[in-house]
Amino acid sequence: DNPDVKSNTTILGWGFSGAGQNVAVAFTTLKDFKERTSSASKMTSDVNSSMANSTEGETMAVLPPAIDELGTFSGFSLRLQDRANLGMPALLAAQDELMAMAAKNKKFYMVWNEGLPQGDNISLKIDREKLSAFGVKFSDVSDIISTSMGSMYINDFPNQ
Repeated sequence: DNPDVKSNTTILGWGFSGAGQNVAVAFTTLKDFKERTSSASKMTSDVNSSMANSTEGETMAVLPPAIDELGTFSGFSLRLQDRANLGMPALLAAQDELMAMAAKNKKFYMVWNEGLPQGDNISLKIDREKLSAFGVKFSDVSDIISTSMGSMYINDFPNQ
């Protein structure tokens, strides 16, 4: 609880880096500057400091861009391109090298990759004829897969 915060809206399953069951974004509205005891910059720094050593995930508090509609948040973004067509492993290695160099430079603060990390892929081939032979509808299989992958709301399970 922060007395300088007016409201907070959280969206689960989506973030600036992508969508997934392990992603979220929160938008915090602060009270009018005259009613606050701290600056937005100080509060952002405090949140980042307090969450820096979290082992439960990555958390980043950012300020809005200095000029409306010029970027997603404060700072700047760049895109790394594979113009030599070396492939994804080489591009990821170049990204890691660039980020390591930027992290060592004191002119940069909070350098991060805007994308989600590489993850496992699943490829399913569903035999509709066999489903039909067993009396199973394809829509039922599709619903089960969607639920298993976390894109369907089922229920709230309180932790007691």
